Amino acid sequence: FEEAFTGPVRVLQGKQVRVKWPFQDTAGYEFTAMEALEACQQLNTGGQELSDEDHIKSYIVANMASQILYPLFQLNHPLEVIEGIENIIRTPRPVRDPSTKYVLEEAGIDWRTRDGFLHAEYGQSSVGEFMDIGFDLNTKSFLEVAENIKHDYKGLAGSQSVNDFAQNSLALLEGEDEVELDFHPVEKAIFTIMDNGYQFGLDTSDSQLDCFVETVMALDASDISLSLKDLKPFILSQCGIELIFAEY
Repeated sequence: FEEAFTGPVRVLQGKQVRVKWPFQDTAGYEFTAMEALEACQQLNTGGQELSDEDHIKSYIVANMASQILYPLFQLNHPLEVIEGIENIIRTPRPVRDPSTKYVLEEAGIDWRTRDGFLHAEYGQSSVGEFMDIGFDLNTKSFLEVAENIKHDYKGLAGSQSVNDFAQNSLALLEGEDEVELDFHPVEKAIFTIMDNGYQFGLDTSDSQLDCFVETVMALDASDISLSLKDLKPFILSQCGIELIFAEY
């Protein structure tokens, strides 16, 4: 984004890039947020070498960065002000951070000659290639992590961050008034439970949770939506789940 305005930039052969002026100057903290987004994208294109906790941290950082950049992108969204942005060729930055150099050296990698982006075929890759890489690998990575973290509060924070990041991105692309979210039937049922101050007991088994999901989905298929008053005895009789009032 920054390079497209400050120039010069390299462009794929036979392609064009046009930048619409004027544009708002980028503050230092906004540039830092852009770097954070790029780093999160790169980290999550890999396999599961990172711990689930590190993945969660990256999701939270990406969400925070998207909120910081929201006002800037409302006025200067890259897809609107840079025509042909997918044709810009990115050049990898040289390794400067001492800790990064140390990690590479410990792995037997010469950081002086090693350059390039994760999963990109060449040292210099286009924005379009990054978009393709990220769409496939970031999605695959998140789904794998989500399966591992679905039973704890850290996982909830990470998943919520991904959800918020996606909402911010859609709102910027389509406009805030155009984004209408229709929650999954199971989410709606859980929100109904939580909004009334109840929760599942700690001894609720996986099989009971599976039963809860199947029961809610069956109700939705029949176009039935239950209030908490009716939902409590229903899931108790169907799945043996007794909801507990949460005393915070």
